[in-house]
Amino acid sequence: MVWLAASISDLLIAARSNTWTTIITVFSFSFVYVQYRRSPWRKLPPGPKGIPILGNIFQLGKTQWFTFTEWRKEYGDVVYLNLAGQPAVVLNSLKAAADILDRRAGLNSDRPSYIVASEMMSRNMFMGFTPYNDLWRTMRRASHEGLHKAVTPNFHPTQMKEAAILASEIISTPKNWDNHLRRAATSVIASIVYDTPTLKSEEDPLVMEVNQFTARLTKAALPGAHFVESFPWMKYIPASLAKWKQIALESYKKDTSMLTGLMQPVRNQIASGEDRPSFSATVINDKSHNMTEAESAWLAGSVYAAGAETTSAVMAWWVLGVIAYPETLKKARAEIDSVVGRDRMPTFDDFEHLPYIRAMAKEVLRWRPVTPLGSPHRSTEDDTSEGHFIPANTILISNI
Repeated sequence: MVWLAASISDLLIAARSNTWTTIITVFSFSFVYVQYRRSPWRKLPPGPKGIPILGNIFQLGKTQWFTFTEWRKEYGDVVYLNLAGQPAVVLNSLKAAADILDRRAGLNSDRPSYIVASEMMSRNMFMGFTPYNDLWRTMRRASHEGLHKAVTPNFHPTQMKEAAILASEIISTPKNWDNHLRRAATSVIASIVYDTPTLKSEEDPLVMEVNQFTARLTKAALPGAHFVESFPWMKYIPASLAKWKQIALESYKKDTSMLTGLMQPVRNQIASGEDRPSFSATVINDKSHNMTEAESAWLAGSVYAAGAETTSAVMAWWVLGVIAYPETLKKARAEIDSVVGRDRMPTFDDFEHLPYIRAMAKEVLRWRPVTPLGSPHRSTEDDTSEGHFIPANTILISNI
């Protein structure tokens, strides 16, 4: 009887214990369910399904703008991606981009933390990758002062000279037209930024250096280019054990040496009392920016890189455009003949009287943008757009 009484007592205790377990379990599930229903993460923009943990990282491909354009047909103007835990949103229309990046710029003007391209390869001094901080604001202010509308006429003589040389080169050796475009574009921007003399050849070491410099940074910043962007702990791997890290750190040393070297002749000119216009001279002369020598060099290099290969690429697409649509070339020729004539070159004084030429320049920028994904931004706070939730720390990609 004692044994039976003890058994019954144990059963009652177990029953009471199970009851409390059931109550706690039901309460916990109810709490989680309510939180889930209230969570803004349920309202993320639509997007393609990925794989566990890594998400959509292997679905991007090399020509990501084409992938994003295809996804727009299925998911719309705002597409959500999971890049191994890093939220990303693709903006597939002008309206979506303007709504998020322009109208709410205060929340979405930061840059993604490019561990390789920015932290390692440029120490956060390449302006296109610089975080939205005091240095970025200083660089932006210095860039405006060096290249604003009132300053640009100082560089018109250089542009006119290079245009004449380019025309002569293409007439002499038309088969090398693309190389001529690269030389001319690099020569113009190098002169504007560093007051360098005309580059003689597309094989000039300066042309090669800037093209390689730009290509390295651009490639390193593409989504999915480096696993460390998705797994930040990898940046603490010793360089001796990670070749990608060795290459990135060596790239910084090489490019910093190149950029400071390009700026040194301008410093020498200023020290000797010469007053020659250039972007670098403006940056050096304005002491109010309080930038270090390395920061000034990287700012000038940012402007240089942004203007060299991109300009030649735009002109190359223009050539393709007028070959594919010869009627546009006839209209352009007719406009120049009527406004300028054939006994002189067009000048900047003719600019306002050549609307068709101006429209062609704008159209090639729209038709074939040289940076089809622009420069990605990063949100700093939770945001919403068209009913969709955009969490803080989301990479914002404009599919231009």
